[in-house]
Amino acid sequence: MEEASPTTPLIRREEPKPHVLPAVTRLQYIATAVIAALHIVRGIALLVCPAVALSSFAEPTSSTAFFFTSLLGVRDIILGGLLTLADPRRSYEIHRALGIALFSDSVDTFVLIFVVACSAHLKNPAPEIISVVLLAVLEHLTLWSFDEEDDDGLSPSQQATIQVTRLDDKRLRLGMWLEELKQAESLQEDSLSTPESPAS
Repeated sequence: MEEASPTTPLIRREEPKPHVLPAVTRLQYIATAVIAALHIVRGIALLVCPAVALSSFAEPTSSTAFFFTSLLGVRDIILGGLLTLADPRRSYEIHRALGIALFSDSVDTFVLIFVVACSAHLKNPAPEIISVVLLAVLEHLTLWSFDEEDDDGLSPSQQATIQVTRLDDKRLRLGMWLEELKQAESLQEDSLSTPESPAS
């Protein structure tokens, strides 16, 4: 049986294995890229051609209408940028960006339906409503696929807690090892300082 050296820790602790978050699948990545591209294209279209969007509602082309249409375009570009800049290795970033985009498109859908229902003299913007609804459905399906795969995934706060626990465990083991090393050195000094008894 192999003898333990004085510097061998008395208790061996196994480090907890880090939980790796599930990677974003290729289909999810493609769907997210398509949603981001659609938001950016729609935002650029609202900025460049606001009169086309206003013509669907038969609204007069005023400076106020152009201003609000430009704000919607900037918002869509920002949403597309959030989806584009989200790290695919961190699914929670894409999950968060998709949630914001889905909420925005849901608000757009309700506003469009409410405007059409309350204004009889406006045109029926069916293409705009259908496009917004389809985009919201695509975002919802992508979010649903993330929810199915991330049930056992850890949040960033849980990952940080694991890292702190791991560092505390390493410090504790290092302190135990240094204490045992000091004890071994003191025992060695005592054995060297003790005179040997003369042989009879």
